Amino acid sequence: FQDGVKVEGKEFTKLLFSLESAALRHLFFAERMAGKVKGVKAAPMTPKKVGIVGAGLMGGGITICFVQKGVPVVLKDAKQEWLDAGMKGISNIWTGQVKRGRLSEAQAKKYLGLIKPS
Repeated sequence: FQDGVKVEGKEFTKLLFSLESAALRHLFFAERMAGKVKGVKAAPMTPKKVGIVGAGLMGGGITICFVQKGVPVVLKDAKQEWLDAGMKGISNIWTGQVKRGRLSEAQAKKYLGLIKPS
């Protein structure tokens, strides 16, 4: 066990001081600073519609997040069968929630209506 802890410590130290780690820390703080530009008083806009490329696990999850916030989504994938599979996966999630009583059938239909597969 102790040998494993030593190896893990060495590997973690290498990662911590790597070029990639420094770049990711820089990006993290740069993103936060970009939101604090002096003199800008504009409020963030709510998206009216979003387009998502890829209907796989990640694209489907992103689609669900936007739709459940009421934002219409255009969902695109390279092949029709991938798009169909993605839509089926999204539908299955809401169908499961309806069966468990966490979502009404009308709300599930409304959610599906906000997605335009393309």
